[in-house]
Amino acid sequence: MTKVCTLQEAVSKYVKSGDHIVFGGFTTNRKPYAAVYEILRQGLTDFVGEGGPAGGDWDMLIGENRIKAYTNCYTANSGYTNVSRRFRAAFEKGTLNMEDYSQDAVMLMLHAASLGLPFLPVRLMMGTDLTDKWGISKEVRKTIPKLPEDKFVYVDNPFKKGEKVVALPVPEIDVAVIHVQRASFDGTCVILGDEFHDVDIAVAAKRTIVTCEELVSDEEIRIDPTLNSIPGFCVDAVVHCPYGGSS
Repeated sequence: MTKVCTLQEAVSKYVKSGDHIVFGGFTTNRKPYAAVYEILRQGLTDFVGEGGPAGGDWDMLIGENRIKAYTNCYTANSGYTNVSRRFRAAFEKGTLNMEDYSQDAVMLMLHAASLGLPFLPVRLMMGTDLTDKWGISKEVRKTIPKLPEDKFVYVDNPFKKGEKVVALPVPEIDVAVIHVQRASFDGTCVILGDEFHDVDIAVAAKRTIVTCEELVSDEEIRIDPTLNSIPGFCVDAVVHCPYGGSS
């Protein structure tokens, strides 16, 4: 069964205002810019964003005031500017609801989402401002339905008496948007180079859109299955979109 469609069709069908959304890639690597432009064109807004190691993709959405709440570890266009400019301006003006976690915590939270875990116990961030200070208060969190009411909760380690660990919330992702080098008609994807968190979000999301540099047949992509990163059953839409993402 083919899942190939146009970018306009994919965004119109699978992305909704208010979604909890996450993009693949890493700062300037494989960011799905064509899809972000289409989201902007269609006027979609009020996203709860799981930014992770974000770049110009989230910077554009923040600059256009499309974000209701934003979770990330940093937002930068490495090699161009240390901190993304629209993101920095919005944060300094106090117009961006942003919560900050460490990068390893964010990556583990997304992996936990792919495993279907209810929460994630870690020792990370303990004794730092990442636990001592909240970017989004408990009161504000209660007004945003797709955000957990707590940034984290200290819990007892059931296997080691007297030890506390940090219980992190696991994101419930509505839609993931990922740019890959090669995809087939049924949604199977090849990612050349680092996969980052892309496989995790494809598995975890309720809906997944893939844009690809090269569209190949289902038979061709199965010639060497060891190259395949994302299985077709995780993908809802495939868009042939050469130069649709950053390198």
